[in-house]
Amino acid sequence: MPSSTQSAASASKTATVPQTKWPDATPTDSEDQLVSIVCGNSHLHWAFHNGVKNDVNPALFWRTPLLIHEDLEGPLVETLSRHLPQFAHDYIFGSSSPPSQEAAQLASSSRDVPRLGVYIVSSNSDQIGYLSRLWSCVPSRVFQMKGDDFFTKDQGRYDRMGVDRLAVLRGAAEIHGFPALVFDGGTATTYTAADATGKVLGGGIGPGLRLKFKALGDRTDALPNIAPEEVLRRVAEAVEKRKPLPTFARDTKEAIMVDVLGELALKGRDVIERWLEVVGPSEVEEAKKDDSGDSDALKKNFDRAVLVTGGDGDILAQLLQPNRGGIVEVSAGDLSSSDTKTAGKGKAKTATPKFQIMHSKHLIHYGISSAIMNQVRKRRKASEAKAKVQKEDENQKFMGQRVAKIFAVEDDDGDNVFRGSIVGFHKTNGFLVKYDDGDKEHVLAEELQGMLKLYRDNGEKEKKTRKTPAKVKQQPEKTPPSRKRAEPTPSPSAGKAKSPAPAAKKAKKAIVIKGKEATEYITDRVAKDFDGEIYFGTIKSYKGGFWHVRYDDGDEEDYDEKDLKRALRLYSKVENDDPTTKKKRGRQPKAASPPASTKATKAGKSETVATPAANKKETPGSSSSKKRDAAQTAAEATPTTPENSKEKPTGIKENKKPTEDKPEKQPDTKEPNAVEIAKKTNKENGDKKAP
Repeated sequence: MPSSTQSAASASKTATVPQTKWPDATPTDSEDQLVSIVCGNSHLHWAFHNGVKNDVNPALFWRTPLLIHEDLEGPLVETLSRHLPQFAHDYIFGSSSPPSQEAAQLASSSRDVPRLGVYIVSSNSDQIGYLSRLWSCVPSRVFQMKGDDFFTKDQGRYDRMGVDRLAVLRGAAEIHGFPALVFDGGTATTYTAADATGKVLGGGIGPGLRLKFKALGDRTDALPNIAPEEVLRRVAEAVEKRKPLPTFARDTKEAIMVDVLGELALKGRDVIERWLEVVGPSEVEEAKKDDSGDSDALKKNFDRAVLVTGGDGDILAQLLQPNRGGIVEVSAGDLSSSDTKTAGKGKAKTATPKFQIMHSKHLIHYGISSAIMNQVRKRRKASEAKAKVQKEDENQKFMGQRVAKIFAVEDDDGDNVFRGSIVGFHKTNGFLVKYDDGDKEHVLAEELQGMLKLYRDNGEKEKKTRKTPAKVKQQPEKTPPSRKRAEPTPSPSAGKAKSPAPAAKKAKKAIVIKGKEATEYITDRVAKDFDGEIYFGTIKSYKGGFWHVRYDDGDEEDYDEKDLKRALRLYSKVENDDPTTKKKRGRQPKAASPPASTKATKAGKSETVATPAANKKETPGSSSSKKRDAAQTAAEATPTTPENSKEKPTGIKENKKPTEDKPEKQPDTKEPNAVEIAKKTNKENGDKKAP
């Protein structure tokens, strides 16, 4: 039977952690905390991250020894709790609660997302297995991150490139941008670089400080082992007391230290100089001009910051400073003289650092944060693109639909409801509407709904035959309207009976659309202005709320109530210019013609002629009445006037004055009426006056 130690060891190797598959491994916007773990060669480096709403920024860091199989023999919840600081413990198990699966379940039920996301960066398969077992005791989702999560092959990643190196390079770019260069001082000292486009240039790997000191002591008989603490103490003394390690040391331990540290300083400075040759010098002035607001644009490392991280990062960062940080002795012609550059011609000679050394102890966790947020942004864009397609599909349904909108102005027909069609869509301005008169405008969705409803309520505009000046231009053979008014062409039927238009309207009639009163406008004269030209016409009929008008030049159109009001109002102003009225006024009565209601006798006396109305009552509009009116009109030689337009059953006895409501003042030359003409005729013939 296998021992518990063997069982734990075998369990760690069989336990697997799935690699990240996006977007399944992407945290949701509702997750408020995440955990990242980096498996180093001697320690586990942990970080507690804020949620997606805070860009997954790491907020709490700690480290623990590597897990061993004995850690998995007891209750896993207790082992996990021992590896957590108080804040992380309270989040997973509840505030001040002892570690247990029940407590973890209860605490997770109060979160929006019960399972906690755990992201691991490691190339140590044993540690990955141990961590998988450890987190299985609480509600969690554990993922192993891979190199592609930080840099793809298209971005310069090569096969078998360490995921930890890629993670720290991503962290350097996240903090300071591209181009990037990072030194990682751990068990192995590495450097990794990327150019300004974000493409990986490559790097180098060598033994770390501790490994170098240990190798000399282990592999030689005469050289002593130098403990890491002793190195740190001597470095601190060199910096604080300004007592650098001499190039020509007179102590064995100092001789080992000055060589190892000096070698690392010189190597690091050489790498930096070569990197600057590839990516170019610092661009501090360009940084001041950069105002790019593009969130997708690469962050730019204008001041050429060089990042240093890892367990020995503090010593390494000092060695890369000017004068090697005062740790080792330098000569007057050291590379430190090239650490600055001067301004160009025409500028004040000021020293500008060619690069800046910056120490970041937890850089790798920022790289993990950057990689996760990159996937979050991709998911958001995918969701936005999907929503955009759905929105476009919905918006496409509106294309071509008819709409209507009320404006403060009126069209030529007096209508302030303008109709149009939806012809496009803009994500910011909204729907594009093209109106029937050619105008265009953008409207938002809320307003569009009202315009759709207004069109459903009103429908299309009633189509009317509209007279336009273009019709006259298309028919050049017609006499221009102005000539028609100035020289009216005599009608072939001038001598025939004709229903004359009244010379002047006595009073304005009430505008009525429905009922018999609407027909009272039939035969009335109207006028209308077409681009400065006045056209006259006659109302011929009424049907369905519209009056049919025929203009004197033969064109026709229908009037609604508004059109009729305008036409009557205009006619009352220009009535004297009506060619029909001028023609009737210009006629002269025959001298021998008696009034229509009298008949001359042989003796020269006039006697009353009985009319049908005196003997028989007739219904207005009857056939007999129409015949009588036609006969009487044909017998009249004088123009119809308000005084003689009505029938009288007896002879004419007096010349009645015009009524008070006559709209216009008559010309100074007064035309004789029928009675005066009859008197003048009888006097010339020597007859007696008419009674």
